[in-house]
Amino acid sequence: MQQNMPQVNVAVVGAGRMGLTHYAIINAHPDVRVCGVVEPSTAVRAVLGKYSQAPLFADLDKMMRDCRPDALLVSTPPVSHAEILLAGLKRNLHVFVEKPCTTTAADARRYAELYDAAGLIHQVGYVNRFNDVFAEVRRMMQAKTLGEIVRYRTEMLSRTVTSANVSSGWRQTRKSGGGVTYEMAAHAIDLTGFLFGAADRAAGSRMTKVFSQAVEDIVSTTLVHPTGLTGTVFVNWCDESVRKPTNTIEILGTRGKIIANQHGLNVYLTEASQQDGLPAGWSNQYITALAKPVAFYVRGNEFTRQLWYFIDRIRDRSLTSMCSMHDAADTLSLIERMFADPFTHDDSR
Repeated sequence: MQQNMPQVNVAVVGAGRMGLTHYAIINAHPDVRVCGVVEPSTAVRAVLGKYSQAPLFADLDKMMRDCRPDALLVSTPPVSHAEILLAGLKRNLHVFVEKPCTTTAADARRYAELYDAAGLIHQVGYVNRFNDVFAEVRRMMQAKTLGEIVRYRTEMLSRTVTSANVSSGWRQTRKSGGGVTYEMAAHAIDLTGFLFGAADRAAGSRMTKVFSQAVEDIVSTTLVHPTGLTGTVFVNWCDESVRKPTNTIEILGTRGKIIANQHGLNVYLTEASQQDGLPAGWSNQYITALAKPVAFYVRGNEFTRQLWYFIDRIRDRSLTSMCSMHDAADTLSLIERMFADPFTHDDSR
């Protein structure tokens, strides 16, 4: 952190589950002042007003006029993101936006270019990129610990939707950014881009309803990378056997394989690796051994790390980002290919 610089004034837009998580984390940053919170729900504002010192607003424009923030943390439904991104751009505000940053790849690329041209920081909440286990997996990919990568498969499971009594909110409308593909598969797809570079094709996708009426609850696809590498993705948000969302990836290489999730890393090597300090055969590392400490903990170190990283980028004016809207556009482009794939079986329609 640079010394003798003024505080960064940050406004939180959307005080739902993720918005409150981000608020708690960014409010603990010593060089940040939360200058306003925008939340349309009167009931939520009433509750938040009992515990928050930040001014509360129902209207985004009024907040920006009154508070003059330097940056926005956006955690509203995806269908509203493009409008908020435009409002922030007009006022030269840096932005951290939850995924998907928009509901189309074209919009994501357009705003990425516009924010770049304006010299503004833009970051998207693909939090897996800041997880210590997945960071170690990426290091091993770059070090070619497994030799040449042959195949991978990744799955993400949660118990988000477990009955037919599903609300009719935005998560149950694909146009609004709902459904398991936008909500969860986006994380799994982005992780593959982080580890292997962005894929450019999706084939044989299947989307299945279980409880939802208008969106898919389960999705699977095969991703194809420009190098010829392929991998499979399977995501299910109505699996009652899991306690909380978990993203697991298995990577097969010519010298062994890796099985990893947010909580631990299992590595099998055909020969010992001196550069990694790993023996031949199996070795295991848990997140407790890999985790680097953060100043404030909520839900996982990665949630704090991504917001601290965002503030660092604002302070040093670095337009290079681990997770920009350019990266998010790559993921959205693959999602659109999944929906449009002529071989896709989609019984969620």
